[in-house]
Amino acid sequence: MDRAYRQRDSVSEGSAGQPRDSAPIQTLAWKAVFLVWAPSSPRAEGLAKLLNARLYQLTYKFKRKIYAPIKYPLLFSQSLRILKRERPDLVVCQDPPVFCALAVLIYRYFSEMQTMLVVDAHTAAFGRPWSYIRWLHRLVMRKAVAVLVTNAELRDYVLHNYEIVPVVLEDKVPDIKPADMARTWSQDTLGTNFKVAVISSFAPDEPIAEIMQAAEMLPDVKFYITGDSTKSEIDLSIKPENVTLTGFLDKESYLALLGRADALMVLTKRDMTMLAGAYEALALGKPLITSDWLPLKRYFSKGAVYTDNSPQQIVQAVRVVQQNRDKLADHAALLRSEKEKEWIKRANDFVQSLLSAKDSGRIAMQIQEPESQSYKGRTDSSAVAT
Repeated sequence: MDRAYRQRDSVSEGSAGQPRDSAPIQTLAWKAVFLVWAPSSPRAEGLAKLLNARLYQLTYKFKRKIYAPIKYPLLFSQSLRILKRERPDLVVCQDPPVFCALAVLIYRYFSEMQTMLVVDAHTAAFGRPWSYIRWLHRLVMRKAVAVLVTNAELRDYVLHNYEIVPVVLEDKVPDIKPADMARTWSQDTLGTNFKVAVISSFAPDEPIAEIMQAAEMLPDVKFYITGDSTKSEIDLSIKPENVTLTGFLDKESYLALLGRADALMVLTKRDMTMLAGAYEALALGKPLITSDWLPLKRYFSKGAVYTDNSPQQIVQAVRVVQQNRDKLADHAALLRSEKEKEWIKRANDFVQSLLSAKDSGRIAMQIQEPESQSYKGRTDSSAVAT
């Protein structure tokens, strides 16, 4: 079944979430398109607004996973039709899959348009199965005017393994207004128990089994796990009574749940990964429980508790948040203000670099990058950032 989503985004000065004392973000005068081969992408939404780009979120969903590969030629063809119609000066493609950016190169070759390509490379682009076609990734990225990544560790990994220097641009902290959370969440009365919203898509890198084991050891805490649980790789037919599987929620219901939670939990077993749900915790000023990878600890340096994803440390993290909830929330609000200002500065640098690259053909690496400690391994121990 075809489910294609299209959204028009624009940049407006003084929009919600922008610090009042910061300079407005520059806008691009030329026509831009953002292609995402997925039903949704909070990062793409933020970048599309920055670049004043028309955002296309394209997806085909099949009832049987065995037919999933068929979607790639269909999305490839659909992307070519969009590009032919739009005739953009700039195209940003989310990677994975790499075929999205490849479609832009094919369009550029046959149309003889001088369309600039920016590849927004997520961590999954460099893992299996996409690592099997590393040669294609290297070819596509070298044809791009810029490759964006979310953190310094991933930048160093790409430089070391692909001999390409990416630009680090973190996600924009989402603009979530109180009115967005006004809806009453209808699935459950929630009650008076301490409530943890686990932001999940049931992807292979998520420690779902460990979260279930931790929930069994925390009978006084309610866990609400979002996302399509049919994608889970573990058997969820038997789960603790204090765990609710919400299923995939519409935006209003999702924000209503997050607004009523006492803490948000977003975990990954994959290093060099920045988590969209963690940015949502920051936007809401909610205490965050996340994994203790270096990129996450550096960015979410306040208002967060870190865990090595083991059931025991997840339990410990929840107890720490219970004891320090108000303090963590206050510090998350302070960090949000800091990160909003930092992002506007870095976003302006990136836009200015794009303007310069229109003539030179590639972004000169003049943007000040955050320092990385290593792209290998965890930190020595879990801790709380208060």
